[in-house]
Amino acid sequence: MISDQIEVYVRSSPLGPEGIHWRNVSLSKPEQPKGTPDILMKQVVPDNDGSKISINSAIDTVKPCLVLAKYNGQLLLEVTGIDATPDRSEKLGRRISEVVLWVGDDTEETETQLRQLAYCALLGLWKSESKFRAAISSSIKFDGLNDYKVESHVLNDMYECPEKYFELEGDSLSSHNYLESNEFKTSQDVIQLATQLRDKSFDDMETAVVISEIKQTESERWLNHRGNVAKQLEVAPVTSPIVSSTEPVMASSGDATVKKPQGKAYVLKFRSRLIVLVIALVLLLLTFLVLSNQYLFKTGDIDQPIPVLEALPMQ
Repeated sequence: MISDQIEVYVRSSPLGPEGIHWRNVSLSKPEQPKGTPDILMKQVVPDNDGSKISINSAIDTVKPCLVLAKYNGQLLLEVTGIDATPDRSEKLGRRISEVVLWVGDDTEETETQLRQLAYCALLGLWKSESKFRAAISSSIKFDGLNDYKVESHVLNDMYECPEKYFELEGDSLSSHNYLESNEFKTSQDVIQLATQLRDKSFDDMETAVVISEIKQTESERWLNHRGNVAKQLEVAPVTSPIVSSTEPVMASSGDATVKKPQGKAYVLKFRSRLIVLVIALVLLLLTFLVLSNQYLFKTGDIDQPIPVLEALPMQ
């Protein structure tokens, strides 16, 4: 049974002040409880500063996007940016963007089904009005003021029988690696990419997060395929342990990157700071002597101020 293989989650908006939230709409959860999926809180995508962020922090969830990922012993497919039915958006007074997540254990069967669904989803997202989009939006309805309900059998049926929702047919071979980034502007190119998503495998990779985003301007529309964004940047090996350059060397500390000054550059920096410190101490001492001298003169403890600078020994 599908309920033993996969969990399905939806993120949508009710009418009331409860606001946007996630619900587990799996067949095994008829009550459809609220709660963010644990898998989406894992930080697996490298950020620009060297840290890691969650999948949904790396995308714009209100825009059409597909994420096919494997990590923490699980597989997932997430689709975002699907418009709700017009009547729901009109009642709320703003656009509602639906998000659906299918997640299951890392098994060959689960990967095969999710990749079939990814093929259907990418082609469905590429087409502005598709069976895939319509099936999702029509399955989500308002339920009172602060809730919404989902016809969970529809989303589970998508996983079991994704071929029902195919929009563009074709088996086109492509020389492009779906794990690498690229841009696609024609339906034929998108079909080729979708075919790779369906037919390839993550194999022995422990972590992979493949992202495809639909981009659009007034004049054009394209698929921004970011590839496997979880791929770590490769660092060139150090060929010599001796550092003769005055430039700082980059040293890794966990996920962060730390600059460590080395060699002559470090000695020069230390010497210059020491000189500045000595000058500051001398100036502080001179200021103290001058103020003390003036104070004693005013109180009558001495007949006339002592010329401090003249009293200092000449070098």
